[in-house]
Amino acid sequence: MLSYKNPVSSRRMRRIRAQKLTGRMPNLEFLTSASAIKYAVFGFIGLTLLGILFFFWVSRDLPSPGEIASPDLKDSTRILDKNDNLLFSVYEDYNRIYVPIDQIPDSLEKATIAIEEKDFYSNKGYSVNGYLRVVKDVIIHQRLTGGSTITQQLVKNVLLSSERSVTRKAKELILAVQVEKRFTKDEILEMYL
Repeated sequence: MLSYKNPVSSRRMRRIRAQKLTGRMPNLEFLTSASAIKYAVFGFIGLTLLGILFFFWVSRDLPSPGEIASPDLKDSTRILDKNDNLLFSVYEDYNRIYVPIDQIPDSLEKATIAIEEKDFYSNKGYSVNGYLRVVKDVIIHQRLTGGSTITQQLVKNVLLSSERSVTRKAKELILAVQVEKRFTKDEILEMYL
C-alpha cells in the first residue's frame, strides 16, 4: 500500500524538529496574514464583549445619580447666637457648609475649572484624554496619576468610596455620565464646590 506524504508539511515538520533540537524558536510561516487577521478580529470581538459584560456586572448595584443632590449631605452643624453670629461649628469628618452657586465668587468658579478641568463645559462627564494619559503614565512612568473630571470627582466623593480599583473607576464613569444627563453643568459645579 502506498502512503502519500505532503512534501510541504513534512519539510516544515523536519525544520521545526531541527529548530527544537538547536534551541531556536520554530518558524511560524504557517500563520498566514489571513489567519492573523481572523484571530485579531475574533480577539477584538471577544474583548469588546468582555468589556460590555464587565460594565453590566459593575452597574448592577450602583446608587442612583439623584442621591448626589440629596439634602442629607453631611454639612457642618453651626451654632448661632440670637444675632445670627457664629459661635461654634461642629463637624465629624468634613467641615462643609452648602453655598448656592449665585453666592460663590465668579473668580473661584473660574479658578476651579482652570485648575481641575479646563474642558468642564464641553465634556460629557468623562475625558478620553484623561484615561489615555493615565494609561500612558502607568505604562511609561510606572506611576498612578489622576484622570478624573470634576463630575467624576463629585461622584466619587459623594456616592462612592475613594478606593483605587478598576471596578470603582468603572462605576465612577457610569455614574458620571448619568449625572451629566440629569443635572446642568452649573448644578454639578455648585455641588462640587
